[in-house]
Amino acid sequence: MISQIIQERKNSIMPGLRGALYYGFYWAAIAAFDPFLNVYLNQLGFTGLQIGWISMLIPLFIMLIPPWLSRIADKYAIRVRLLTAHLLAVCVTLMLFTIPRTFEAFLPIAILVAVLRSSVGPLADSLVARMASNYRIEYGNMRFWGSLTFFAFSLGLGYVWSLVGFNWMFIVAGLLMLLVAVSALLLDETPLDPALKITTQPVKNQNGYKLFLQDKGLVLLTLSSFLVIGAMSMAGNFIGIYMVSMGGNETYVGAIWGFSALFEIPLMIYASRIARRLGYTTTLLLSYLFCITAYFGYVFSFHPMLLILFMSIKGCGFGLLFVNAITIIDRCAPPGLNTTFQGISSSLVWGLSPLLAGPLSGLLYESYGPITLFITCGIICIAGGILLLPTYSLWKNVQA
Repeated sequence: MISQIIQERKNSIMPGLRGALYYGFYWAAIAAFDPFLNVYLNQLGFTGLQIGWISMLIPLFIMLIPPWLSRIADKYAIRVRLLTAHLLAVCVTLMLFTIPRTFEAFLPIAILVAVLRSSVGPLADSLVARMASNYRIEYGNMRFWGSLTFFAFSLGLGYVWSLVGFNWMFIVAGLLMLLVAVSALLLDETPLDPALKITTQPVKNQNGYKLFLQDKGLVLLTLSSFLVIGAMSMAGNFIGIYMVSMGGNETYVGAIWGFSALFEIPLMIYASRIARRLGYTTTLLLSYLFCITAYFGYVFSFHPMLLILFMSIKGCGFGLLFVNAITIIDRCAPPGLNTTFQGISSSLVWGLSPLLAGPLSGLLYESYGPITLFITCGIICIAGGILLLPTYSLWKNVQA
């Protein structure tokens, strides 16, 4: 009965709107607490190293859990159910963050939240990317709603937290995550392709890891993204604290993340069209150039407003990178292994990379200062661009 009601609701809502609702609610929930978490921990008296360790938790479990969980989701076609269950559990556990005040008490809850959040990205991205492909919708036109709500909520709630403190932010985030779980039920498990009149079913007895490694273009994309997302993580771990050290308050901290998300929006909307014009490799290199400009810009920022400007430039780079990377993986994956391929890439790019970036960024920030940290991030992005160059010949047959 419940499944029939949900199916009726799905059929009454346009596919593009369903994907937009999911991303809009999800990134609103993340904006309620994530931009302010390290500042909150710093206020509690956590050291830079302790903040670095906590920053490692989600990447650690993204590295460990999504590859095998994504394969199970593909094999048994239970992507939507797994996603919804994880989101409901995140809703509850986020609220537990209101209790601890010491690192020892905070750590177990942080581990639990990290375990539950680790598979949300690959599961949701694969579902929405498949819907985009099957319904002939631009993926970026759905994903940009997440950037829009992230901008609005991080900026607005940053001002609210500056007035009332951080005590309410985990409650608000948990309630918003409940809306995310509801919106996840509206996503298609096996989307109907209106052209082929078939549903996307799992491919049996195929080794997803082996097939992924055989695709040289995907391997190079993953290694290159590994470096660039690692640089983003290194800078992002301490950008809020750096803003506060410049004299910015919670409103400014919300603004750097909010305006970064705002400037993602046009690039996400036009990401596919830019790729069709320039090709995937050139478009990704352009996204890296935005990031390199931003990191070297941080070095010369002497006022909070300049930091907001260069963080916005970084947002342009992320918008181009994220949409095209997800799209490339979806189009290169064999039928029925889309979630598996997204999970493998996510494990390395969003798991291992930030995992290594956490302690490294903490060490660089405490030992050598923020300037050295940001210069290092720029150099890492340059190395990522060099790694991507061979894909000019490898992606000739991949339709942008």
